[in-house]
Amino acid sequence: MKEVQMKEREFLKQYRLEDYERPSVAVDIALFTLKEEQNNNYRKIPEKKLSLLLVKRAEPPFEGMWVLPGGFLRKKETLEQAAQRELLEETGMNKVNLRNFKVYSDLERDPRGWILSNAYLALTKDNQTVLQATKDAKEAVWAEIELKKQEEKRIEQETAYEVFQIHQLTLFGLKQEVRAKIQEKLHYEKTGRTTKFEILESEGIGFDHAKIITEVLIYLREELFRSNLGFELLPEEFTLFELQKAYELILDQPLLTPNFRRKTAELVIETQKMSEGAGHRPARLYRRNLAKLYDGQ
Repeated sequence: MKEVQMKEREFLKQYRLEDYERPSVAVDIALFTLKEEQNNNYRKIPEKKLSLLLVKRAEPPFEGMWVLPGGFLRKKETLEQAAQRELLEETGMNKVNLRNFKVYSDLERDPRGWILSNAYLALTKDNQTVLQATKDAKEAVWAEIELKKQEEKRIEQETAYEVFQIHQLTLFGLKQEVRAKIQEKLHYEKTGRTTKFEILESEGIGFDHAKIITEVLIYLREELFRSNLGFELLPEEFTLFELQKAYELILDQPLLTPNFRRKTAELVIETQKMSEGAGHRPARLYRRNLAKLYDGQ
């Protein structure tokens, strides 16, 4: 054992990390919330929209375009620390629960050179924080997001099966048209499924962020009932209507109330409190059944 340790010490002593080419490493954060629309009718429950936090770049590349908050990893910093720091510096948002999503390493993804990006997924109920763009961001906003499947083509082969789907991504409330068309290719064979996304068109969105946004939202929709991420968009106490609405906004489709309540019955605990608000009937408040959520993860 001592001989092995001595050999390793000698190896590390003469090893030079700078002798090897290395990429720069960046982080990008896809942070979602349910943003309440302006409502002048106090009798009507305010409508909410699924929204994504974006920043407008203040310098090249992609100056004036909208991108996800993010930036480069610094020395003596973990990826999550870099993501939290960049989120705070570029938007003013702080202490968000981040989930590591995926590493993007396409060679042409950034015109500045060989740059990997580690993408994070997060959801928050805090959308009242005053957004403050700093550094290389001109502006930070919550943009309403819509992702619709436009086309689907299936190709059956002798040993494989392929599905091509075209998704239309649109971001609203940005004083300019911001949209993209993304192709999702699903390849099925005996060894399993592989998925590849490609940007076909992009207008107003910098880097490969249209692809990242699309992938994150599709993942969120697929994992919603398994991971129960929708609870993170809600306050500590909520009505069952609010919970169902959060799921419907993420999925972009209506859900049958009896089925939804049956699926989520064990995930919530009834309180003795009722909702308060002018113009609509009070409803029972619930909170997460944390023990059950942990059991399901």
